[in-house]
Amino acid sequence: MAGRVMEMSWVVSTSLEAPREVQQSDILPDVLRLYNSLDSSKDFLVRCLAQLENKQNTITALHLLQSIAQPGVLVDFLESEVKGVKSVCN
Repeated sequence: MAGRVMEMSWVVSTSLEAPREVQQSDILPDVLRLYNSLDSSKDFLVRCLAQLENKQNTITALHLLQSIAQPGVLVDFLESEVKGVKSVCN
């Protein structure tokens, strides 16, 4: 059930047809906090970064990155990503 709620929140938050107020709301970050889901937060951070790389829905992706990044979550996520890149390069 939690997975479906999070997925629907993602769809609503990133829909290009949704009004700007909905796109820039904190629906997804609030749902992630309610379910206290660190793994899901990291999954949605990856999705936001993918949208930025593809230059799709950049304003919403940036807003979600800022909103999802709870203290420590973004730092831990980026450190793990950098370690993964370093191991691939070596």
